Amino acid sequence: MINDDVIPWSDLKAKELPNHDEIKINTDGVARGNPRKGGIGCIFRDSECKVLGSLVQGLGLVTNYTAECKAIIKGVELAASNGWLIAWVESDSKYTVKAFNSDNIPWTLEAEWTNAKRAIQQIRISATWR
Repeated sequence: MINDDVIPWSDLKAKELPNHDEIKINTDGVARGNPRKGGIGCIFRDSECKVLGSLVQGLGLVTNYTAECKAIIKGVELAASNGWLIAWVESDSKYTVKAFNSDNIPWTLEAEWTNAKRAIQQIRISATWR
C-alpha cells in the first residue's frame, strides 16, 4: 500500500540540498534541563551532500533556547571562517528560526550575531521537522 503523504527519499533528499554555491548548515542545541549544562552541534554540507565539516561544543549553563541560538551563531561563524560565504542554516527549532528571521534574538547574543552576519555574504535560515 502506498501512502500519498509520504515523500520518497530520493525526492526528499533533492529538495533539501543547498544551491550550487551554497553551504547547508544543520544545527542543534540542547540543555539537560532549563537551564542546565548544554551544548551545540553543526554539520556542514555542500550541494552534492558531501560533508565538509562538523562542530560540537559545550556551552556550560544555558537554556534550551539559548543553546539553539548559539548553534546558529557558531555555525555561521565557522562557515565564514572557512570561506563559505553563502549559507543555508536549518534548525529544528521553529521558534529560534522565527526569532533570527525577524532579528528578535536575545539581547545577550546580539553582538555575536551581528559579527557573524557581517562575515558572511548571504544567509537564509529555515526550520525542519524533528
